[in-house]
Amino acid sequence: MKISHITILLIVTLTLLSCSKEKNYTVEIKDGIEIIRNKNIESTPNLQLDLNLISDISLDELVLPDSIPAINSFDNVVLDSEGNIYISNFTNSIVYKLDSKGNYITNFHRKGQGPGESLIADDIAVIKDSVYVVGENGKVAVYNKKGDFLKQLRLIEGKYEGLQIKFSDNKVICATRSANYDLEKEMTYFLIGLFLLDPNNFEKYSKILEIESSEDLNNYRYLMGGIQRQSCFFKDQVFVEDLSFDDYAIDIYNISGEKIKRIEKQTRRIPCSDKFKAEVKEQDEKAPWVKFVADYMKQILRMYVDKNGYLWIKPAIEGLEFDHQYYDIFNVEGIFLKRIKLPLNDSFEWLYFDKDKLIVRDPDNSVINIFDYKFL
Repeated sequence: MKISHITILLIVTLTLLSCSKEKNYTVEIKDGIEIIRNKNIESTPNLQLDLNLISDISLDELVLPDSIPAINSFDNVVLDSEGNIYISNFTNSIVYKLDSKGNYITNFHRKGQGPGESLIADDIAVIKDSVYVVGENGKVAVYNKKGDFLKQLRLIEGKYEGLQIKFSDNKVICATRSANYDLEKEMTYFLIGLFLLDPNNFEKYSKILEIESSEDLNNYRYLMGGIQRQSCFFKDQVFVEDLSFDDYAIDIYNISGEKIKRIEKQTRRIPCSDKFKAEVKEQDEKAPWVKFVADYMKQILRMYVDKNGYLWIKPAIEGLEFDHQYYDIFNVEGIFLKRIKLPLNDSFEWLYFDKDKLIVRDPDNSVINIFDYKFL
């Protein structure tokens, strides 16, 4: 073979190798904000999720004392540092404590309007040695891990309809929400707020940001139980979804409320399924005074952040309903790694990341699974 031919072959080989290593994303700085634009290409196609099941709990089989009401449904699941499990029901406002094997230990909190009571249990959180039960309008009851009532708080001046308490890296954030329906415009306006709480006194706080959503997404108010713009946080970064039919994007803020980064992923509009449209049409006929639409799915259905700072995004996927087990994984730099499928039935609707564990719940069948996990 002639030297010139060898040279040409070497150049072609190097070119092919260079193309094979082409990044699946670009980085741009615009107005001081770093924008990560991911192609719809996995950067780490060999990434594997290793799951180790440590608790498989069926609440229908839970043995309770005769005086304790059965757990007919549940809404929130959290852990303490010993691996004990706390579950709550939104409407009966009771919190049940189980051990890591699912054995009943105790229950606390009650439905009512007095100290240690609330009309709903909107959220629960275990932070250090205290259990926080969030009720209506910022009302929060504080217990020790034995279930003894300690004190009553009122967070964010009670100005919001619902609150969630989130904890990461010794920082506590309160995520709030409220809704207002405009009859004339037939639109629902959502307001979310994110507040940094003083870890020594939760009633002291500073505002991170407030965002009003006026997008015409009333179909999601119906089928997704009032879920609007979602948020999560890890250490000093707050992640907020771009509530959109068109844009698959997450905005990142620091805890001072400054937008510092935006993660985008290439996508297109995802049409709603015929089944979904039929359900919305049926609901619309029952409530003609409310406008429901069902043309396209919003791009981000669920959003979580794990112990590594990895984002887990449940995306809209054409031909699938809301409850599927596909998740797009992004690393701490905002780079799309891989779309994974959890080895779970679609009835497992919710994920939780708490105390370095992955918690999944199947509310219809009253089942909770808890995993150790890592990426390989």
